[in-house]
Amino acid sequence: MVEKALANDASQGVQKEELRSTADRKLRRKPRELTREQAIEVIEATPHAVLSTADLDGNPYGVPVSPVLEGDHIYFHSTGMPGGRKEDNMRMNPKVSLCYVAKATTLPEWYSVDFASAVVKGTASPVTDEKEKRHAMDLILARHAPQNSKIRNDVQFKNRYPLVAVWKVKIEDIQGKARGAAKWVKGKSIHEVQDMGPSKWLIGVPK
Repeated sequence: MVEKALANDASQGVQKEELRSTADRKLRRKPRELTREQAIEVIEATPHAVLSTADLDGNPYGVPVSPVLEGDHIYFHSTGMPGGRKEDNMRMNPKVSLCYVAKATTLPEWYSVDFASAVVKGTASPVTDEKEKRHAMDLILARHAPQNSKIRNDVQFKNRYPLVAVWKVKIEDIQGKARGAAKWVKGKSIHEVQDMGPSKWLIGVPK
């Protein structure tokens, strides 16, 4: 349920409800909601995502990352040097979200966009176990640089691995959304434009 608090309205001498959180709010437009399986298809088809963090004062910060999904968590890497804004934010406030946009084709004649997106909510933590860190980096390389040889990867690891930090997001919720959710076809809708036609008020109106 949406958390609410009672606040006094001094000017009117009455109490009113003040909205405090939207964390558990569900999608309004149910016809566009994807299933969890479909949302995961969006995630797996999207090479990059925007990671959103906030510091303790609530200052937001969004930055692109190159994540990889494994089971119920997501790995991504960052610099191991101190002073990075997203790293400092996650240490102060581990609640994060990742936004994936698998496709976004503008349909000007319908005043719309054929889109497919997913938002992950979760808790971030640094990966400190060396075995898990190397495993995560292997997954990231397999996802984002599959053509590189083991020899090349080993050279990169030797020179850059000590300067790399790996973070893990424990998935708490996944929400997916698409204009063509009602006609979603696995393996097809993610790659092709789904022209769902015009809104009812545009039927018969010349382009």
